[in-house]
Amino acid sequence: MRTLMKQAKFTAWRLAAAPPVSDNLYQDGSGEQVMAEKLRTYNKEEIEERLVQYPGWSFEEDGQLHAEFKFKNFVQTILFVNAIAHLAEQADHHPDLLIYSYNQLAIRLMTHSEKGITDRDFDLVRQIHALPH
Repeated sequence: MRTLMKQAKFTAWRLAAAPPVSDNLYQDGSGEQVMAEKLRTYNKEEIEERLVQYPGWSFEEDGQLHAEFKFKNFVQTILFVNAIAHLAEQADHHPDLLIYSYNQLAIRLMTHSEKGITDRDFDLVRQIHALPH
């Protein structure tokens, strides 16, 4: 648990030190700023092909990416949610997060402005997938 807390604090510190992102730019997972106009939506086959590298994530009929996580306790759940919050805030791309049964988390993600799944979603999925859990 202490290791997870240290990692979450380090992640929060690293993200807080990152430069702000402007309205017409977003920051991908490598820290590079990308113009929002370059976004394209992916079709179902492309999405499912890309999700193969992220076990536990799926593309559902509501047009969103879904993932479920289960933790040992409430504190670990909250630490994970806080780490996602920092990543999402830095990217200015905010998923729907639902904590239930004290130790379970449901994530729903899509680019609402594009009405579909874009590189912004895959960048955030990649970053969430890399978090300790």
